Amino acid sequence: MIQFQNSTTRRGVPDDPSAAMPHDVGSVEAFTLRSGRAMPALSLGTWKMRPEDTTDAVTRAIAAGYRAIDCAPVYGNEKEVGAAIAACVGGDAKTPLAGVPLTRDDLFITSKIMTHDLPPEAFEARVRETLDDLGIDALDLLLLQWPHPQLASIAEQWTELERLVDAGLTRHIGVSNFSVKKLATLMDGGEDVSGGEDVFVFGGTRIPPAVNQARSISHRSPYDRVGVVNAVP
Repeated sequence: MIQFQNSTTRRGVPDDPSAAMPHDVGSVEAFTLRSGRAMPALSLGTWKMRPEDTTDAVTRAIAAGYRAIDCAPVYGNEKEVGAAIAACVGGDAKTPLAGVPLTRDDLFITSKIMTHDLPPEAFEARVRETLDDLGIDALDLLLLQWPHPQLASIAEQWTELERLVDAGLTRHIGVSNFSVKKLATLMDGGEDVSGGEDVFVFGGTRIPPAVNQARSISHRSPYDRVGVVNAVP
């Protein structure tokens, strides 16, 4: 998935989200995840969107054809993303979408957990807060935002994410900003000892990560922050 985050405008938010589209978003390909669920290959990132700009920007992006939205509690604008979703989805939708009714299942919503100051036992409360802010029953994808083992090993964190899938709070789980080595370790159940410490011993995974989201810098594009999400085969 290519995730556009325009940082060239004065406010850090595209004046017109459709300007970030390389072509008709309605024809953008999708990646098929292990579950069989399609994940759109083009996503709108909400990092650095000011809360007062977010609802309008996301609403217009959805109206323009975006179907994947990437958010996180640390971005400080999930309530505003939720307002945009409410404006576009369901019988009470206030934003016309070319006469085509939009349902919740038409959208692919991703959020993240920042774990450097959040122990696994607090994950569920944080995700439920995200769901309340977004106004949805479940996420399509929940990511560990960074490989932070300060309060618990990655194995413990991942086990808790698996439990959140079982609880119906998210349909898929994945990682963000993981190195290839750490991702392979997580999936294969091997041991990655970093700096002489065993904090990255992951063990096996019952539910493999669906994606690894990483940042890529393009110097040939006006959009200098492009998140590349790789579906994990």
